[in-house]
Amino acid sequence: MALDEISRGLANDTITRRRALAVLAATVVGAMIPFARAEAVCARRGHPCEGNQDCCGELVCRSRGPGEAKRCRRRRSGDGDNGED
Repeated sequence: MALDEISRGLANDTITRRRALAVLAATVVGAMIPFARAEAVCARRGHPCEGNQDCCGELVCRSRGPGEAKRCRRRRSGDGDNGED
């Protein structure tokens, strides 16, 4: 139902205010769903990965040195572990 239809229906008394609010609320909730799913995507190379974020593909969560934040990076060559410090 388009916004024009809702406004015409309210003006002509063919739609109740309760129904109009329900349609608008459902539209807002539906519009927010893609943004909620976007957060679940893996972190790419160079992005921070602390907390519950997973790195994409073969990347591992590690820091380059002391005091540096952990970021998604390529596995160090020669490392047999998962690359975390």
